[in-house]
Amino acid sequence: MFKLDRKDWLHPNLSCNKLITDRCPNYIFFAVVLWFIWKWRCDIIFNSNFKIPSGPAMFILRYVETWLNATNDMDKEFDLKTCLLSWKPLSQDWVKLNVDGSMSPGLGCIVGGGVMRDPQKNWLGGFAPNKGLGSVIEVEL
Repeated sequence: MFKLDRKDWLHPNLSCNKLITDRCPNYIFFAVVLWFIWKWRCDIIFNSNFKIPSGPAMFILRYVETWLNATNDMDKEFDLKTCLLSWKPLSQDWVKLNVDGSMSPGLGCIVGGGVMRDPQKNWLGGFAPNKGLGSVIEVEL
C-alpha cells in the first residue's frame, strides 16, 4: 500500500465509506488522521514541550466521535421563523457608541475608531487613533 502514488493512495482512503466503528466512516477517520499528523508535526517543530498523546489512534478516534456527536443534529430540518429586526431609539439617559477596527494586510497598519450619538442621533464625539503596526486581533481588542 505504501508503494502507491499519492493520488492512488489518497483517493481510495478519502472515498471509502466502510465504517471503522458503528458510526465513523473510514474517509472521515483518514482525513482526521492526516490532519493530526500535520498538526503534531508542527507542534513538535514549534513547541519543544509537546509530546504526542499515548495511544494516538484511540485519541484520534475519540476526537472523531466527539465531532460526530457535535454535528449529529446538523442534518435535521429546522423550523425556520421570520424575525424582523429594527433599530429602536435609545432611552433619554443613554448614548450609543459604535466602534470598529481595520487592518491593511499588505502593510500591517491597524486603526480603530468610534462615534457616540445621543437618542436624537446627534453626534457627541468620536475618535480614530492610528495604532501603528499590528494584527487583526490587536485592532479588534
